[in-house]
Amino acid sequence: MVLLQLTEQEIKLFEEAFKTVVQRRTTQIPRIFFETTKDAFNVYKNFDEFQIVNFWKDIADLCKLDRQRVYKFFRFTYSRQFYTDLNLFKQKIEQSVFNILIEYPEKDSATHLTVWKQIWQDYYNFGLHYDATDQYVRNCVNKYYKKKNTGDNHIVQDEKQIV
Repeated sequence: MVLLQLTEQEIKLFEEAFKTVVQRRTTQIPRIFFETTKDAFNVYKNFDEFQIVNFWKDIADLCKLDRQRVYKFFRFTYSRQFYTDLNLFKQKIEQSVFNILIEYPEKDSATHLTVWKQIWQDYYNFGLHYDATDQYVRNCVNKYYKKKNTGDNHIVQDEKQIV
């Protein structure tokens, strides 16, 4: 997953626009004014489907940027700061993925999805970023089968130690 970048000026505009749009869409009276983007994010993540309609368009208009670019920047890059650091869990997730894959001698089109569902079920409550965790699981699945297909017995030994 490629992280989408904005300039420093665009990020400042984005942060102010994000806080403004969240504030405008809150149903709480009196309206909340956010000091930080994290405060706004904590309200945003509880928005219902009606509060989300045209949300990214409104932010993009305030920033004078493309809606898709703003949305992707937030989803894949900016929002990561509000979640638990994936690096704290990478080794354990990789071990979990390898343990699951012991039951799948061949990779097929459903392998990643099957593994992903189990990993997300196991790690959901740790507050990890959904997309970053999904990409990491995909990388672990690919690593497992690459090593297995190249005859790297190291992964097989790791599997036995992990179990």
